[in-house]
Amino acid sequence: MARRWGSGTRILAAYLALALVTALVVVVGAAEQPVYGGAAPFGGTRFDELRAAPKASGWTLDLASAVAPGIPVECVVLRAGDVDAAHELVTATVPSSSPTGRFTACTRYASAVAARLVMVDPATGRVLWTRDLAGDLGLTSASVVWHASSTRGVVVVGVDALEGDDLVGLDVSTGRTRGRTSVPDPDDVINFAVVGDLVLTASPDADSAVTRYSLRRVDDVSDLVWTEETSSSVFPQLLSHRLLVPLPTGTVSVDGSTGRVTAWPHDLSRDTGVQVAGDRVFAVLPGAGVGLAPTLEAYRADGTVDWRYTAAGIAAVATSRDCVVVSRLGSTTTCLDPTTGRARWSADLPGVVEGTPPGATTSDIEIVAPVRTGDTTLRVSEVDAASGRVRFASVLPRGMVVAGQSRTVGYAIDAPDQASGSGRLSAFDLSSGRVLWTVSSVAPPVAAPHDTDYFDVWGGHLVALTGRGTVSELTTTTADGPRHGMLDR
Repeated sequence: MARRWGSGTRILAAYLALALVTALVVVVGAAEQPVYGGAAPFGGTRFDELRAAPKASGWTLDLASAVAPGIPVECVVLRAGDVDAAHELVTATVPSSSPTGRFTACTRYASAVAARLVMVDPATGRVLWTRDLAGDLGLTSASVVWHASSTRGVVVVGVDALEGDDLVGLDVSTGRTRGRTSVPDPDDVINFAVVGDLVLTASPDADSAVTRYSLRRVDDVSDLVWTEETSSSVFPQLLSHRLLVPLPTGTVSVDGSTGRVTAWPHDLSRDTGVQVAGDRVFAVLPGAGVGLAPTLEAYRADGTVDWRYTAAGIAAVATSRDCVVVSRLGSTTTCLDPTTGRARWSADLPGVVEGTPPGATTSDIEIVAPVRTGDTTLRVSEVDAASGRVRFASVLPRGMVVAGQSRTVGYAIDAPDQASGSGRLSAFDLSSGRVLWTVSSVAPPVAAPHDTDYFDVWGGHLVALTGRGTVSELTTTTADGPRHGMLDR
């Protein structure tokens, strides 16, 4: 005889069934929820969040007129570069004369534009300051090269002029001159690097057998701290407060404040690869004998050994937010703990390790590889730094590079194609890898390279630059006006 349920039992069964259905909905729903990062933007620059295809609906600046007032726009080739998230420095040159003689008339303006600098606020498009170094210094300038120390707030400009060659330090915020010095060789204003407090210049001799290196202070480039001639086969490593010089007799450290030279504990000249990340030095030491594995060594600025990691076939080393990434022959990728050197995981991940993208709010590691040999596409894999698991992969046209990430969107840009003259900008979701949108620039029917519209990133903002000399911020337009997405300003 079958047992009959009472009313209370039936009610309890109904509740249990409802609870089970609710639990299933919660579990399935949770599985479908996208997962994004919550860390501070990597590198300190926060990128705009544009999940829909943007248009040039933000601020617009007549950049050619700001950099080269009074000069025909067809004679102005603009060049821009990030100083930091709040400063974009723009210079200009004139186009090279074409075989048809199209730009021959532009050569008359070369010296007028060569030493003009304009600093722009990427958030507003406002010109912060303008300098004409040729006019200010009484020079007939041929060209300028610049590098910035964002930590010291200084842009160092190398000015190559008919009257001589100068290094000039400019205040990032105001454009005011912070220091100036004449240098003996044009190479000094072309071949130089800026890191932290220091400026290193390099001037090879006529045979490129010997190079004269000079170390200066970024706050006052006239302060020559140290200079030395050495073999051109020696490659110094510039840190924020010191210079490491791997001489044949041993590596020496040059104090960036005093120029005092002391022995450095490790001989970098024996290593097959040296990489500086911040004030840490990573060096790969070959195996001590035939068939013995190389060792990756991590040093502090003073030469103290933090850790050593030995493995066969070390081919490349890259740094990310939470890993020192070692690529080995084949396709093995290993994440090492930056503090201890302990291997967290190893995985079969073919491709080139790019580290953590600018602006990323995760600790992910980006790896780029062709989809297939000879293919015209690239696979961009986002690897979880904690586990080595591939979170997602996006397929993008070959030639594109990931320019940065917001919290939920990654951005990839390529330069204008020489055949079509058009450039592209794509966005992909940082949870699924799905391509959200792609926009292309349009080239004139007969275009020189600088006639073509193209895309760029200025301080975390996507911009479009045109052959007409204007630059416009790309935003997502709504009924309420331009928006930067989830992180509206």
